Amino acid sequence: MDKILKTDKIIGNPIKIDDRTLYPIIQISTIKNKNFITAWIHPIAIVITEPTKKYIIQLTDENIKTEEILEMILNNE
Repeated sequence: MDKILKTDKIIGNPIKIDDRTLYPIIQISTIKNKNFITAWIHPIAIVITEPTKKYIIQLTDENIKTEEILEMILNNE
């Protein structure tokens, strides 16, 4: 059986509250082969940006690469 597993991290729509912006980070995983395709979506973190700092609140026990997530946000701003 030939199956393909793909996992992507995406940035959800930003939420602006005063001078603070919250970015939900979502992981989408898919498995597909010639007979079926299945996917699951789950939030993994929230990035909070303020005028003087940026930080991440992790939502899972999974080890996430904070540098990769912050770079995604910087490239999105």
